[in-house]
Amino acid sequence: MTNLNIYKSKLAGVKSLKEIKQWLIENKKNAISLKENNNKIKSCFDDMGCSCSMNSKEAEFLSLYEQLSEISEIHKLENYAKEELKTYKIIKVNNIEVKQWLIKNEKIAGENLACFLIDYLDYSEYENDIFHLLAYRKVEQKFEIFIQRNDFKNLIEFKELFDELYYIQKIYPEGLKRIQAEIDKLPIYIS
Repeated sequence: MTNLNIYKSKLAGVKSLKEIKQWLIENKKNAISLKENNNKIKSCFDDMGCSCSMNSKEAEFLSLYEQLSEISEIHKLENYAKEELKTYKIIKVNNIEVKQWLIKNEKIAGENLACFLIDYLDYSEYENDIFHLLAYRKVEQKFEIFIQRNDFKNLIEFKELFDELYYIQKIYPEGLKRIQAEIDKLPIYIS
């Protein structure tokens, strides 16, 4: 495997999604190979995996690759979000149509993107410090990869709008009641 520091030097800082996708393409074969063999690499038990292999450079590379792949997959919803924002601008004065818009987008915004803002835009206690999306962080090595906010502008606006209408303004209260009912069914663990 090529030195992990070379990968880091190419990715550190703020990148465009295009640059991230290009890096993923260039490193796909390496990631597949490592994924197939990762349990055996640097293991104390010959062919069996152990916690020693979890701290290897190979495991760190795989983690980096998987996290960048994940945000790249999420970006596939960018055009959908753009179209839904256009639709919302047309219907926003009609609460019945807005409610239908929320119902239509409940799975994507409420489930697929449930943690999107927290995962990628909640990395500092100082709100003014948050601008680009944090795609990867290795705190102990002071290594971070950010993706330009503009590459996700529609997704961010779509998710913020959905959350405002759904959770704050409660335009679709039936959805909130259903969520609460599902939460109430979860087992309670007392320690």
